Amino acid sequence: MNLLSALPLKVLWVFLFINAISFNFFPSFTTNRLAFLALTIFFILRYRFVFKQKEILLLFFLLSLACYSMVVSVLNIGDTTQFSRLFHFALFSILAPLMLFRMLNNEYEFHLAVVFATIAQIFFVFLTYTSRSFNDVLFSVVLANNNFGESLGRAPGLSSSGGATLSVIISLGAFSIVRLAKFGMSSWHLPVLILICFSNIIVGRTGLILSLFALMMFFTRSRVNMRSMLMFLLLAFVFWLFIADFLIQNEQFLQYTLKWALSGLSGDGTASALLAMGLPKMSISQLLLGTGSVVLPTGLNASGSDIGYVQSIFSLGLIISCLFYSLLFCFLSSYAKGCNDEKFAFFIIFLTFFIEVKEPFIFKYFYVFYVFMSLLLLKRERV
Repeated sequence: MNLLSALPLKVLWVFLFINAISFNFFPSFTTNRLAFLALTIFFILRYRFVFKQKEILLLFFLLSLACYSMVVSVLNIGDTTQFSRLFHFALFSILAPLMLFRMLNNEYEFHLAVVFATIAQIFFVFLTYTSRSFNDVLFSVVLANNNFGESLGRAPGLSSSGGATLSVIISLGAFSIVRLAKFGMSSWHLPVLILICFSNIIVGRTGLILSLFALMMFFTRSRVNMRSMLMFLLLAFVFWLFIADFLIQNEQFLQYTLKWALSGLSGDGTASALLAMGLPKMSISQLLLGTGSVVLPTGLNASGSDIGYVQSIFSLGLIISCLFYSLLFCFLSSYAKGCNDEKFAFFIIFLTFFIEVKEPFIFKYFYVFYVFMSLLLLKRERV
């Protein structure tokens, strides 16, 4: 029996892998590592490692960069975070899709699993947003690298990250619905897509923007039938009947969440904060070759910037960083060319580098995993 032969197992594996949940009793034991280990064991037992030359070369390049990062860190008495990032990127973002691709039957079942994993997370998003007692129990076990569970201003979900990272994870379900619609419209597609957009209002603006992009793609690429519209209207009625009244009377939504969401449209939001983050003072050699540092001994950000590109340049140097991003773009684009949905393929590749301006999402692994997995399946499928 194939490890992923049943839909519930696919959904569970996708949920554990993309959400990367940590636990208080063993912080380094994350669910994405567990999922990757299970995938690797079953792959070794049932398949042979047969990869294309460009895939082997990229893995070798990434491991070489990891070694370079280690050398720079040792010479500059830095930390090993960038080494860990590159090593795990090679495993989780490149090797995992290559193995999973061999074990899935088609593109449809992958995107269906992503959507159901997203719906499961949305359930926890609303639950953790409305119930402090549930959060007390949940986060006594789950390690939360944020304080959202304390204030309930933003929904932490069943996640160790929350915020922008969780919102982008949720947005993956929106893009999967866009692809599923190409196989045939279903009445549940639009309502779930709207639900994803709404859930990101109380999670993170980055994912909300991506979800709205997906919603626009859905309308421009698909014919919305009457059943979908009726389902949407029914969902809107239920929302107004049960949820809208709760939100209108909910102090945390009015005093924090709504103001926080709307601040993204003004100069007081994330955009202005990012614009204030530039490269810190560095010598010419440090700028070109890197400092080897990502995190200070105090736990603070060594570069002083949330921007993924700035963190990479500060750690790896301008030369290696440009080489890394350029080769990654060329590698992903090589799979997009000639696939059966080039517009979708190149758009999600573009978003890979677009959201890196917000945070180092490339080194959070799940988004490139999703993009590469989608590209591999797009090369195989014919809709």
